[in-house]
Amino acid sequence: MNPTVMHHGVQRKAKGFSWKEVEESGIECSQICALGLRFDCRRSTSYKENVSILKEAAKNVPKAAPEPNTPAKK
Repeated sequence: MNPTVMHHGVQRKAKGFSWKEVEESGIECSQICALGLRFDCRRSTSYKENVSILKEAAKNVPKAAPEPNTPAKK
C-alpha cells in the first residue's frame, strides 16, 4: 500500500498519504497508525488512486468497541 505522486509528469512513490487524501477517504488519524500507514504533512495534493487505496485499507480496520457508559464521579 504505497501512495504515489506525479513528479514532472512521471508517477513515483510518495513518502506518505496527504491530509486531503486521508480526509476524502473518511479515515481517522488513529486508524492511520493502526494500519501502519505513513502520513506526509508536506504534501497538499490528492490523487484518486491514493484515496481508493485508503478506502480499501479502511475496510480492514476493526471497529473500536464503544466505551461503556459509566456515571460521572462526583
